[in-house]
Amino acid sequence: MHNPVAVLTDKVAHTIKNMICMAMRVSYRRGATVEDLSGFLGEWIPSEHASHRAVVERALQDLQSEGQVAYAGARWYPTGLAR
Repeated sequence: MHNPVAVLTDKVAHTIKNMICMAMRVSYRRGATVEDLSGFLGEWIPSEHASHRAVVERALQDLQSEGQVAYAGARWYPTGLAR
């Protein structure tokens, strides 16, 4: 049997990763910094205690390993977009 807390945590992480991926493809096609994406996430998930920067960095690393974003210079870029 699955632990309900682990299942819920995985769903939240998956949702945040999808939000960041969508932001990269729609709002930040020309690249974004972690701070840009943290600000975007902060608009949807306001929190005074959570570190959005750490969540964004982790999600970007996951997306990079999946080949959906690339890192160049100090910015992250979506991959596979028609120019």
